[in-house]
Amino acid sequence: MYTSKYLLLFALHPLLKFLHNTAKLTCAVGLLFFSMIKPSYALTAFASGFNGAFGLGSDSSGNLYVVDAGNKTIDKITSGGTVSTFASGFDAPLGLASDSSGNLYVSDYGNGNIDKITSAGIVSIFASGFGNPSGIAVDSSGNVYVDNGSIDKITSGGTVSTFASGFGNPSIMAVDSSGNIYVSNVGHGGIDEITSGGVVSTITPASGFTYFSGIAVDNSGNIYVSDVNNASIDKITSGGVVSTFASGFDEPGYLTIAGGNLYVSVADFNDALQNTSYSNTMGNIYQIPLSGTPVPFELSSPLGLSILGVFGIGQQLVKLMKNTKAKL
Repeated sequence: MYTSKYLLLFALHPLLKFLHNTAKLTCAVGLLFFSMIKPSYALTAFASGFNGAFGLGSDSSGNLYVVDAGNKTIDKITSGGTVSTFASGFDAPLGLASDSSGNLYVSDYGNGNIDKITSAGIVSIFASGFGNPSGIAVDSSGNVYVDNGSIDKITSGGTVSTFASGFGNPSIMAVDSSGNIYVSNVGHGGIDEITSGGVVSTITPASGFTYFSGIAVDNSGNIYVSDVNNASIDKITSGGVVSTFASGFDEPGYLTIAGGNLYVSVADFNDALQNTSYSNTMGNIYQIPLSGTPVPFELSSPLGLSILGVFGIGQQLVKLMKNTKAKL
């Protein structure tokens, strides 16, 4: 004959099976939510109050430089966050790059000039005659590269020549430690690479961005791109793997890497060309560490609590079912 223990187990079996399956489903839902959330770094406003922050550069002392398009100045930000005007008198400055000697180079969209600013703040015209230059980069030998429909090269002596051509709509540029140039090409929605020998190719895994306005390369060869329409910074590894590195920006713009951090300027490119005013959120510089612990989501938010709740309920149900069966 069946004992009371086995009769009870037999009677409760349908209910136990239902609850156990529900528990496993609840755990699965919780894990699904976890997997759908993309890790990102918490944003830190490194400096603010600019009248439209655009091109970024840095020097060996850890100072950051930013194009204040609305005020038509180049501002200096110390490592401690102190902001001051470093140079002025530009027409419509946009792009900014620095060389190893501490000189800055500014692409002036308004008058077609490339201006040079010495470490002492003295401004002079370095090269002229460009259409509407915006992207600019400097390699380790002091050569300056400018987007002009083509990519033009300016030697340290000021000689201008066409370095590479055939682009749809080249925009922002960055140079790696080997002298390779990376160009965000709005024409085809991808990233083009130009070797130090002038050979052009498209990094195909990077194709498909909606609209980007900034690009930077770290010492490991990873590329960072400002994806404006998705309000994110995307990372492309040297192996071609694309992922979201940081998100939550208004309109991420120019990028630069200094002191182990990625700096992002936030401003509207079209507003800059029209010389309109900016709100405070369109004049910030954000600092993001290149290494550290990602923050998947805020646990105190409704979403975070919901996910933890669903996953926790599932775990408790599974434990309850196991204990019940053991006791029966």
